[in-house]
Amino acid sequence: MPLLVVALLVAAVHLPIAWGAWTGVGFLADDHEMVGVAVYQHRGVISLWDSFRPVLPPDAPVALYRPILGLLFWLEQPWFGGAPTGYHVVNSLLHCATAIVWSLLMRRWTGSTVAGLATALLFTAWPGHGEALHWVAARVNLLSTCLFSCALLAHDAGCARAGSARWWRLAIAALLAAIAAGAKESAVLVGPAAFAVAWGRAAGAPIGTRLRRAIGWSAPMAAALALFLAWRAHVLGTWGSGTEYGWRAARVGWQTFGDWLGALVAPAHADCAPDWLAVAVGGVTVVLLAHALAALRAAPARAAAGPAALLLALGVAAGVGLAPIVPATLQNARYLYEPALGLCALLGLGVAAMPARVRGPSLAVALVVFHLGLAENRAPWLRVGAAIQHARQQAEGLAAATGQPLALVDAPAILDGAYGVLNGQTQFAFWQAMAPAGVALRGSLRSDQQWRETLADFAAAATAGSLATPTWSVRWHDGELVPVALAPQWPARVADGVEIGYARLGRCEAYVGDAVPAHVLLRTDRPVTLQALATVGDFTWAGAVVAVAAGAAPQPISVSVPPPATALAGRSIAVELLVVFADGSGRFALGTTRAVAR
Repeated sequence: MPLLVVALLVAAVHLPIAWGAWTGVGFLADDHEMVGVAVYQHRGVISLWDSFRPVLPPDAPVALYRPILGLLFWLEQPWFGGAPTGYHVVNSLLHCATAIVWSLLMRRWTGSTVAGLATALLFTAWPGHGEALHWVAARVNLLSTCLFSCALLAHDAGCARAGSARWWRLAIAALLAAIAAGAKESAVLVGPAAFAVAWGRAAGAPIGTRLRRAIGWSAPMAAALALFLAWRAHVLGTWGSGTEYGWRAARVGWQTFGDWLGALVAPAHADCAPDWLAVAVGGVTVVLLAHALAALRAAPARAAAGPAALLLALGVAAGVGLAPIVPATLQNARYLYEPALGLCALLGLGVAAMPARVRGPSLAVALVVFHLGLAENRAPWLRVGAAIQHARQQAEGLAAATGQPLALVDAPAILDGAYGVLNGQTQFAFWQAMAPAGVALRGSLRSDQQWRETLADFAAAATAGSLATPTWSVRWHDGELVPVALAPQWPARVADGVEIGYARLGRCEAYVGDAVPAHVLLRTDRPVTLQALATVGDFTWAGAVVAVAAGAAPQPISVSVPPPATALAGRSIAVELLVVFADGSGRFALGTTRAVAR
């Protein structure tokens, strides 16, 4: 099958999903920092060289060296500016390029066009790619995987030849591997994968000769990766990834492994994908893996299964100690990108191992199931993307109309596993830098994760008698900015030695099924308990009781009301705070909220 046909089929499978990312997601979370650095580099505020020679303190919480990633953003920024679409399109190109490269690899290893095509299409549509394909910052996974896939292709081409034709191809493979590691550290996995490729290419020779050939052919890449890692350690002053980031043995456990494997076999968002779809995705995966195992009787299948299984195993081993996967929401599923590539290569073998008459229909069914799964799993990214874009547009409009600074609070940091506002300071700085001409956007942006700082500001404003800056709460389901007024009852004395500096609802509206948070700044000289109560009509329900110990300083406390029933969607919910101590209690109204359906 011509490579152009494969590319067109990959594009046809990817485009329905890609279009939503291109037009509906925008910039989220770390996207602002990555693109913002490129903006500052082109404006002369910082230098591109800083990406290649960063200066970090010895105790830096995060120590990452990814200059190739920064270089790509630097190259793109003059073309795409502050519009997110172009960056999303580049992510799509990297994703499709990886799929096409692996179609070539699988065809070279197995001699089967079906194995190559099935691998490419299944990887393109794999249901767990929601995070990787809808978050510009996930470029780190897409870029490094594309580069090390190209390195494997060059390496395989070198191993298949003799003389000088071999060694210059192996040199190119080594260079590409080092560049891939400069995009993301996990690209060093290409080294063991390259050895597996060389071992397969040396098949038929005596075991000793085969081992010497595999080691010799893989030596240039191993040397290039070692030199890169040594340079990285020299630049950063550490072989690690920081005091708070990187692989940690303490994160590894049976539960973590189970979560990773479950997300690989049947990635399905609990709030978006129906149960039958999760079963269907898992069923397709298991059936195709069973056929792949049966195919291992043939030497070509074993030659392809070796690198694929190694990539799958090492990808899981590398990621399981780095970050947990949340199976219910697929949060952090971008870490599955590399092992999913190995998995889909095995699934491609499974398709090729089927009888000829059922290969086409089986692949079509698998693609439909995978595509449906991906369409459902990416829903939170579309939702949070639309909300953040609307909030930004409203902030710009308010700034232009009033000329006043704005304080935006309660923005979603993580919505159903999708990242929104992780760093409000960086995100607001980006909004300011890219604001339309004539719009002086001033103020601040905080997410729900920064509720303590927000609560402290409200308590200070209550003491002063007014808010220093007009304040707006970001409504989660649509990004609408809802004006926030200072509640007049705060500060309030509960009893002698017990005082509430301020209390407020942390969300003006909540999705059905999500708890409604309430935040309290409490100073108490005795043990007390706090509990949130919610009322709709004559029906009242309570949240969990939170015990608070005595302390001299005010304590920020979070309580919550359990998820409202679906039947309450759209109705006004009155929330109260109950404070109980040894010889009495106090009850305070916190306001009203509303539950909205997803």
